Amino acid sequence: TYEAVASGGDTSYGVSTAGNVYSWGGGDAGALGDGSTGTAPTPVKVESGASALISATSHVAAVALSAAGARVAFWGTFAGSTSQHSSPVTVSLPAPVAEVATSNSAVYALLTSGSVYAWGMGTYGQLGDGGNANSLTIPVQVKFPAGVTIVSLSVNSGPWNTAFAIDTTGHVWGWGANGSSDLCLGNSTQHDTPVELPFPDVTAVAGAAD
Repeated sequence: TYEAVASGGDTSYGVSTAGNVYSWGGGDAGALGDGSTGTAPTPVKVESGASALISATSHVAAVALSAAGARVAFWGTFAGSTSQHSSPVTVSLPAPVAEVATSNSAVYALLTSGSVYAWGMGTYGQLGDGGNANSLTIPVQVKFPAGVTIVSLSVNSGPWNTAFAIDTTGHVWGWGANGSSDLCLGNSTQHDTPVELPFPDVTAVAGAAD
């Protein structure tokens, strides 16, 4: 029995009530997470000791691990990267994880402290740490202005190389490529740190890579 499911591209994932993660479908770019790049017509086991916090986009998946509560396992290939992770890679975080989110090129973890960490490609500012360096397996803190506490990340995926988050006052923050004016700021300017978007009283936000 699955207590959580997710899908990205042509691959699907499920977390069982026993905390086991399974995947099935396409395995291109290591998306299955079982060490292969083939196709799995039936579920294959990827990870154990997982929580129900799972997210996936095309070729990238991530799940929070239950033990200690401050670790996330991810696998696949970030868009623009030549490094493929066909088996889970575990990263440690400074506080328990409240949510995980994925984009085509990065993974995001919202911690119970209200801070957000990211890892993956940083070319377009999608890590939100103020720079453009990649950090494929080491989480960096997303730099929100002082006093901003985040309560939710983007549902499912974000726009291409772009990310969203919602703070305690219901305001939306965005950062990254903004290549198709995804941030709704009237321009396509790249933002390497989060900027407040013109949406008040928001409870959920989602995006889709084209």
